[in-house]
Amino acid sequence: MKLRSLAFALPFAALLATSAWGQEYTLDMANEYSDGTPPGMADIHFAELVKEKTGGRVKVVNQLGGSAGFKSADMIDAIGSGAVPMGNFPLEAGAGHSPMYLVTNLPLIGQTIDQAEIMQGVARPYVEKALADDNLGLLYMVIWPAVGVWSKEPIKTAEDFRQLAIRVNHPIATELFRNAGANPIQISWGDVIPQLQVGAIGAVHASISGISLGLPMDIVPYYNDIGTHVGQAAAAINLDTLNELPEDLRAAVLEAATETEAWNREQIASLVADEEKHVASKGGTVVSEFSPELINHLREIAKPIIDKWLQSAGDDGKAFLEAYRNATQ
Repeated sequence: MKLRSLAFALPFAALLATSAWGQEYTLDMANEYSDGTPPGMADIHFAELVKEKTGGRVKVVNQLGGSAGFKSADMIDAIGSGAVPMGNFPLEAGAGHSPMYLVTNLPLIGQTIDQAEIMQGVARPYVEKALADDNLGLLYMVIWPAVGVWSKEPIKTAEDFRQLAIRVNHPIATELFRNAGANPIQISWGDVIPQLQVGAIGAVHASISGISLGLPMDIVPYYNDIGTHVGQAAAAINLDTLNELPEDLRAAVLEAATETEAWNREQIASLVADEEKHVASKGGTVVSEFSPELINHLREIAKPIIDKWLQSAGDDGKAFLEAYRNATQ
């Protein structure tokens, strides 16, 4: 029997494996983040499940740590065009494509893991729609720990943000910290540590997993667990690639994706606890208590950002936010 290959439709997306190994499809999964991060761990788990559920007929090859050559900002175009069949990227990487990619990044909304799980369910149809418009199919969403600020000194008051050169990775965070009086600089994760080392930035807007991504504790030893939002990533597949798979394999891949999303939810709380221990072992400090004045200030400067997003997101944005607020009341 002649095995079918995805290489005809997408030359660089999927490679036909030899029938001697009993595999019909080999699919690369690109990811800028490492194996110790929530999306990296989820991708590894997904690959194992796909192998199990397809009897080895589909092999997922993880390209972690940016080894596929694509940064998160490039991932949607790369997957949609077929340059890589699958990829995992922060949802906010699609901000330039559609405002609905920012549903999980609205400031001071969805600040806890429990809230993030609710948001994941509410956001799914909107994320799926945005991805489909870019020729991507959603496989699974990945919850990161809540996002805070890594800094040289602990953040205690609103004044501590003044003139602070802080790395951000999406436009909503840029607006939030600009409103706070900081100097936000939007750069990809791969450039963060070099920029810290040369003094171009003095703080990093990221989750506690920054410790496992190599943030230097001699430069940013304080993790301020403010919880501006709980970031989420999306693992997606080129729609042509997905549709080219035989029905049984496609069903198996999607089943593996569903189970991977549930697995991430189960793992995230213990991951946060492990990361807190990791910070302490490296000489860092987690700051988790903040004055009501500081939190109220952040909520105040976040409101016009949310209103602006609602204007750009239109009816879908209003429906999403209303559904989320109803689900969390």
